[in-house]
Amino acid sequence: MSLTKMRDRFGHTLKIGLWLIAGLFVISCFMGYGSSVYNKAANPEETTVAKVNGKEIPREAFDRVYQHYTEASYRPVSDMQATFMKAQVLDQLVEQMVRLQAAREERIRPSREDLKQAKEREIQNALQQVRQSLEQGKPLSQADFEKQVKVRYGKTLPVLTEDIRSSISDEGLRDQVMMEKLDEKIKAQVPRPTEADLKEKYTEVRARHILIDTKSRSEEQAKKRADEVLAKVKAGGDFARLAKDYSDDPGSKVKGGDLGYFRKGMMVPEFEKTAFAQSPGQISDLVKSSFGYHIIKTEDKRVQFPKDFEKNKQKELDALYKENQDKALAGYYKALKERSKVEVMDPELQGARAMQQAMEASMKGDKTTASAREAEALAAFNKALEKFGDTASVYCAIAAIYQQKKDNKQAIAMLNKALQSTDSADIHMALASLYEQAKQKDQAVKHYKMASDAAYDDFMTHIQLQAAFEKLGQKDLAAKEQAWMKKYQAEMMARQQASAPQTATVGGPGKKGAAQKKAAPASKPEAKPAAPASAAKPEPAPAEKPEPAAAGTPAPAKPAPTATTGGGE
Repeated sequence: MSLTKMRDRFGHTLKIGLWLIAGLFVISCFMGYGSSVYNKAANPEETTVAKVNGKEIPREAFDRVYQHYTEASYRPVSDMQATFMKAQVLDQLVEQMVRLQAAREERIRPSREDLKQAKEREIQNALQQVRQSLEQGKPLSQADFEKQVKVRYGKTLPVLTEDIRSSISDEGLRDQVMMEKLDEKIKAQVPRPTEADLKEKYTEVRARHILIDTKSRSEEQAKKRADEVLAKVKAGGDFARLAKDYSDDPGSKVKGGDLGYFRKGMMVPEFEKTAFAQSPGQISDLVKSSFGYHIIKTEDKRVQFPKDFEKNKQKELDALYKENQDKALAGYYKALKERSKVEVMDPELQGARAMQQAMEASMKGDKTTASAREAEALAAFNKALEKFGDTASVYCAIAAIYQQKKDNKQAIAMLNKALQSTDSADIHMALASLYEQAKQKDQAVKHYKMASDAAYDDFMTHIQLQAAFEKLGQKDLAAKEQAWMKKYQAEMMARQQASAPQTATVGGPGKKGAAQKKAAPASKPEAKPAAPASAAKPEPAPAEKPEPAAAGTPAPAKPAPTATTGGGE
């Protein structure tokens, strides 16, 4: 991975606020509604990454949007993530094209006043981002804000405002407003909720279940065992006793399968549909979900309104209305995408999409489909290597597949090939983790040390390294990481306390060269009611422990920016 200088956060924030309009202009062009320059390609297979309903996504346009994404990221996208991030960008571009096509089919035409108001909103949003970046949590008066703008950008606030105005593409802006108006049209078709709808929202059921999972046994074995347990239940066996004896859900089996009360949206759809449809005391036949086979007993139903419900009833109705509108909009665009014909030409993106499908199938417990998609992904990635030559990100993607298949030997081989063309801290971390699993301590320590050298100012990686060295009993190396972090924190604190504006680049203590990455504190997900893993919707948990990223799963990252969202900070 090439070294990347840490960008000036102030200027960087401004870029994030502006590139979305430029991205929309790119989309307008490659859809054929603007300039036709992208449609003159002599060799579509070489210059086109995908087609959506016959409209091309040229490689040049895709690369420009992907570059915007990487510039808007807190941390540069590593080779461990690049292939999967490209797939996310492609998915977002496909969605944008589908939305624009739908808006044009609906003959939505924004007025001049609509465009004028939209441009002013974009300008004010960009200026607000500038203000927030300059304030750094300490509010500035208008006079001080204008002074800071002059210091930071070398121009007055009115001049900066006009620069922002001139950077906004009228064509891209028009497309953005068209999509927004289509959203409004879809939302307007959603009926207002009633008190009966609120009652349904706050209806809870209490249920027990017996799970026979398909993770620890084959599909046939699980079905046979589930049928045997169901026969015992139907014969009058004590449900709670049978749950303790046979259920594979460790969280509920000790309680006789009792899941407590839950509302709609907390369990996987198949489980939820049956539990709510049954009357208290009723026991289901076998219910198949991604976790395996369930036998469900509905114990009780009740309506549990929140405190001060009557006082806040209108707010509850408004919130439910917005929730229903968002669902309707998501469903509308999902249906549009499913009806659209999407042809992916780029082999790396073909492989990434196939791997995404494999992961989705695996989550649903469909091992056959998952295996088939993994084979497709491997074939596509190998084709990408033949077409584009040795590419670190593609080797990392192949390593991820092998690790998913529990073939760590091949995963290690692929990551070592990736390191022949780059020196990435993330790859060293993943490789060291695999060597740890293989009980090759010396190799693990070697690559953790190499990760430390390549990490530069990536504070989060150094936290992970300290934990890794401590785990391996390398106290001196762990102490070295801790000392680096203390010095780095002291330097950052000194900069924050300095009255002068922060400088554009930051060098880590004891490290030569420019910073490669920027650490960003992970945002905590919104708290949700806890539900047992065997029935609750499967959602990846946010990593909280400082552990090295494994090659088998792409590291969590922010969703790829779109032409309308921009992926701003």
